[in-house]
Amino acid sequence: VAKVDMSTGKAAWATNTALQSDAGRFYARDVATTASGHVIVTGDARTERSYTGMMAKYDGTTGADLWVEIFDELSMKSIEIVDEIAYVSGTFKGAAVTKYGGSLTSCESGKGNSAFAASFDVSGAAGPVAKWMKLIGCGKGVVVKVLGDFLYLGGELEDVSGVASDVSLFTLTPATGVVAATCILTSGDMEGYLAKLNKNGGCLWA
Repeated sequence: VAKVDMSTGKAAWATNTALQSDAGRFYARDVATTASGHVIVTGDARTERSYTGMMAKYDGTTGADLWVEIFDELSMKSIEIVDEIAYVSGTFKGAAVTKYGGSLTSCESGKGNSAFAASFDVSGAAGPVAKWMKLIGCGKGVVVKVLGDFLYLGGELEDVSGVASDVSLFTLTPATGVVAATCILTSGDMEGYLAKLNKNGGCLWA
C-alpha cells in the first residue's frame, strides 16, 4: 500500500508490512481511509486452495502499521468507510460462527461459500470490532458502495443443488417496514446480484 502526492506523483510512503505470507500468495484487495486520516487495507493470504482474510490499519501520515486482524472464515474483497465505521463485502465460510454477531453458518452446512456484508468499528487501537454481519446467499460478495445512509452490494450467486435446471432462493433480512418478498434473490448458477441495505444491515430491496 502506498500514499502518493497527487500534485507531484511522488510517494509519501509505501509499505508491505502485514501484506506478506510465507505460506503462499498474498492479495491486497482494497483500501479506504478513515475520518481521522488512517488507512485500512483488506486482503487475503492464499495457501493451496483456501483463503484467509485480513484487515490492517496504517498511520496515514507515516505509513506505520497500527494493527492487523486475521479472519479465518472470511475472504474480504471490498471496503468502504464512513467516519470510523468500515463496511465490507466478500465471502464467508464456516458453521455456527458467533464472533460477528448472531450465529452464522454458510451454505452447505458450513462447507460452502456465502456472500456477506459486514460492518466494523475501526477506530480503536486494538483492532476492528464487528458490529454486524449479514449473509446474502450462496456465492461471493464482490463490491460494496456507500451512498448516504445506504449500502449497495454486488456479487455472484451460485446454485448449490447440483442440478442445472434448479433455482435457489436466498432471503435477506428485511429492514423494518419492508415486505420480505422484496428481499428474496433467485439464482440458477453463476448469476449476479444487487442489493440495497441500510447501515444496520437491513435489506431495502434485492
